[in-house]
Amino acid sequence: MATVLLCIGVAVLAFAFGVVGLLLEKLLPEPHTSDRSRDMIGAIVGLISLLLALVLGTLIGSAYSFYATQKSARARENERDAAIGPRHGGRPGSPRRLGTAAICAIATSAACQSGY
Repeated sequence: MATVLLCIGVAVLAFAFGVVGLLLEKLLPEPHTSDRSRDMIGAIVGLISLLLALVLGTLIGSAYSFYATQKSARARENERDAAIGPRHGGRPGSPRRLGTAAICAIATSAACQSGY
């Protein structure tokens, strides 16, 4: 929730500063509002936009890399648990061990008592 409020705050501030900029434009003398000045401001805004896009792309790429690494590690753990087999039961708390415990609770067979 705090993140949403922060985003809304940033959007409101950006809008407010844009309105202040439009009001200040009327106070500037005529030589400062020439085409050359506008072109320079446009170039600076373009440069800042490019840098922000590069930083955002790097951030997203690093987050995806972390996610993919975690996902493949979980897949390897699941494969390992499946390969261990029902005799060992996998990791504590794994679905295989929980399923085996549930079956043993229901059926009191010799296999369950011997550690299957």
